[in-house]
Amino acid sequence: MNKKNAIETTLKHIDTFKELSQRAYDQASCVYILNPTSYCIEELPECYQYGIIEDGCRLAFLMEMEVKLLGFSEDDVIKLLAHYSATQKLLVDVDKFYRLKMDVELPPSKHQHQFSRTQSVLMAHYIFEMAGIDRNQTDITVCSEILLCMLKIPYDKIANTEIYEKMRKLFTISSPKKMLEDLRLVRTYLVKLNNHKVLESIDLQIEKLNKLNK
Repeated sequence: MNKKNAIETTLKHIDTFKELSQRAYDQASCVYILNPTSYCIEELPECYQYGIIEDGCRLAFLMEMEVKLLGFSEDDVIKLLAHYSATQKLLVDVDKFYRLKMDVELPPSKHQHQFSRTQSVLMAHYIFEMAGIDRNQTDITVCSEILLCMLKIPYDKIANTEIYEKMRKLFTISSPKKMLEDLRLVRTYLVKLNNHKVLESIDLQIEKLNKLNK
């Protein structure tokens, strides 16, 4: 793609984003004005989501409180909510747009490795250790939740997830050979961080497993 075509393509993309943005704003405005019970809760600000889910408030009540507390008009609050909803929807639309319209293919990466769930949990464990987080004094639920979010794994209850189970039983070893392989792989990444304390910790586990494998 030459420079002229690249500029033309970029301008077309900008025009498309403007159309998507205006359409999303118009749709959101109609919802809040004409049918405030048909909103999409994921497109509301977090404080609104909390009020609706945790406190059981109606959207109309929360909007009324905004009017009173901020001194805004009802129209101002509707516009703010519409803008927020439009932004959330636009982020999704833009992502879809790029997936469909991008005509420049990136060359395949030379590094295609993806951690398994066990390897991810091990990596998280040692990164937490580097951060000074003591596993024995920390709620495993919190550590599991962080990793679930990082890996974009959906869940209903943290304690029912595979990640939580692996966190809880991290060094309960059913297959010493497989755990040894996982630890050695994780170590190849950790060694680049040059954290001697963590390397000593992982080397200790590797040494224990080597003895089990003999």
